[in-house]
Amino acid sequence: MVKNHKFDQEKSRMDFARMVIMHNYLSNMAEHEYFEIFLNGLQPMFKLVSRNTVRSDVFQVHKTENERLYKHFVEYSCRITLWTADHQDIGYICLTSHFIHDNWELEQKYNCLQIYILHLILDWKLEKKLFSMVVDNASVNDAMVRKLKSWLCDKSSISLQGELFHVRCRAHILNVIVQDGLKVIRDFICKVRETVKYLKRSPYVTQKFNQAKTQLKLNDKKNVKMNCPTRWNSTFLMIESAFKMKDESSEYDFLRLMATSMKLKFNKYKEQCSLILAVAIIFYLRFKMNLVHFYYTNVHAAHKKSELYDYLDASLFPRSEHFHVLNWWKVKSAKLLILPKIARDVLAIPETTVAFEASFSVGGRVIDELRACILPETIEAMVTIKFWL
Repeated sequence: MVKNHKFDQEKSRMDFARMVIMHNYLSNMAEHEYFEIFLNGLQPMFKLVSRNTVRSDVFQVHKTENERLYKHFVEYSCRITLWTADHQDIGYICLTSHFIHDNWELEQKYNCLQIYILHLILDWKLEKKLFSMVVDNASVNDAMVRKLKSWLCDKSSISLQGELFHVRCRAHILNVIVQDGLKVIRDFICKVRETVKYLKRSPYVTQKFNQAKTQLKLNDKKNVKMNCPTRWNSTFLMIESAFKMKDESSEYDFLRLMATSMKLKFNKYKEQCSLILAVAIIFYLRFKMNLVHFYYTNVHAAHKKSELYDYLDASLFPRSEHFHVLNWWKVKSAKLLILPKIARDVLAIPETTVAFEASFSVGGRVIDELRACILPETIEAMVTIKFWL
């Protein structure tokens, strides 16, 4: 196998560029002395290039993958969500297309880091393929989505006059609700945090604290944990452990204050988020209309002798760990003409603009200081290609 190997300098250069992209390496690693020594030991025929050449190779990979992705959108419908990051005084918006293939596999592709969204949609010829846009709840996003929806409606390029177009990020809503609750007990959180810092200051202080716990018969209680200010689930754990050192009545008082504030914020967003959730749950076989009827009283039944009526009239699917809703719709797409197409549009919509684990964080996704001097077009290439390869 090794004897028949034919070394290809150009292919190896492109592989090196892909390695730089996928592992967030800096382009100047090609000029590191001991990296060159290491490569010469592996393959003396490979000639390392300068950092500028590596940067050019990255753009070449970006161009190739960009053209390939463009062909994807000619064939498939796509869903778009937004992710924002602040860096070097520039606000980047990354458009990510979410779509379900003809083989019923869910995919997401980063399109571009752009400031002018409308121009990007036209460049990628997406205006007739858009179904929804998922953004967080910033007022500037609300204004942007309203203008974009109006433009699409004028072109008759959007379904249902845009009723399902604006989808609000559930993770952001959850964070906003929680932060309102935490504001109510801000002083208590600060006192607990400062107390924990004090207790960790020296072994002597820790020893005195443990003696006090013994006197109060609290030895079975765990020590109060220090929270991370940007991770509110850690704040919950800190508060929970602190309450175990107090009497139960004070805990209920705090919870009552938090719940009142959080419910007001929840009611604000409830009506804005319910429609798309109600539509999506209908296409999940374990629930169909059951949850919709539970939350809504004025719901009209499907007309008889239709695909929707037959689908809703069938028995619910039992709970199963191995059930995959897209696989079920893939099988049914051979017999049904309309419902699977609707299911592809609706089930491709992501609920959040962030990864699941980021739901418990108020921290943002940022480009680190080491790369703060990189030009915007280079950042665009590095970020998007990683999700294309």
